[in-house]
Amino acid sequence: MTDPTGLLQTGFRYAGDDYLRSWLVEVANEKIPVLNLNLSSSCVTDVGVWALAEQCPELVSIHLSCSEVTDAGIQTLANRCPQLREIHLLDTIVTDVGVQALAVHCPHPVVSAIC
Repeated sequence: MTDPTGLLQTGFRYAGDDYLRSWLVEVANEKIPVLNLNLSSSCVTDVGVWALAEQCPELVSIHLSCSEVTDAGIQTLANRCPQLREIHLLDTIVTDVGVQALAVHCPHPVVSAIC
């Protein structure tokens, strides 16, 4: 699982919170920084996003399109991942509340694809 670049980008198509949390434990054990993550088309909820934000505060890019994340999960990411620059939220129930949290808490421009 070693990624010498530190630019781990992976997908979790159809995976849920439990799988994500177990993966995060493995990543922590390997001391691999997670900068980019693709959770599109996953069953990840705010619970999984909370675990991710706790474990990966250096996160720069995340794809959450077609996931089960809500404003609460996005607010957690905004508060705990200040380096976040890119987030994809197509086909989620995230509203302006979540997007506003990103604008307030992330000092870098955040590209949000939302519909």
